[in-house]
Amino acid sequence: MISLQLNDAVIKSLSRHELNILRYVYEHSDAVQSISIQEFSARVSYSSATVLRFCRKLGYSGFAEFKYA
Repeated sequence: MISLQLNDAVIKSLSRHELNILRYVYEHSDAVQSISIQEFSARVSYSSATVLRFCRKLGYSGFAEFKYA
């Protein structure tokens, strides 16, 4: 189970696409922890670059840190 500590300012700064990614993460947290960024990107129908920007906006250096944080 992924549990993110997000404050209101971070949530309000997310774009519609990033909110869709966040929703997917919460709904499929067990699967997200065991897949690559390429597979995750395919599942959410956004590019790897968009996923990486999403992770960085949340304060992580990349997708790997996001998954294991």
